[in-house]
Amino acid sequence: MATTDQFVQTETPAINYCQIGHSGRKGSSRLGWDGMDHPLPGGNWDLISALANPWLDDNVTLREMNRADMDRERDPFIAVVEVADRYGFDMIELHAAHRYLISALDWAGGEGIPGDEVVAIV
Repeated sequence: MATTDQFVQTETPAINYCQIGHSGRKGSSRLGWDGMDHPLPGGNWDLISALANPWLDDNVTLREMNRADMDRERDPFIAVVEVADRYGFDMIELHAAHRYLISALDWAGGEGIPGDEVVAIV
């Protein structure tokens, strides 16, 4: 990785950046060209998010996060940021669009997870 990063930084105007996120309500769903956002035909896994509302009516029913879930989900984010920093990424983006977990936490805004709990994970 260091060689690729060195090449990009010395030979191009581009930057290397790492995008991290958690799918939340959109997890266990199909790729865009195969029925975007609808559930996989089989082998779906359990999902958690700020609220238990499924993304679409036919998606997997979620389990609403609790404090222990937030703590457990926070730690891998920290680990990924540390790795990205160690490998010299120029930027790290915490992807929070499309009602992924981070935006859903903000969107929940008291509808299940108290605001101070949301701030603690983010």
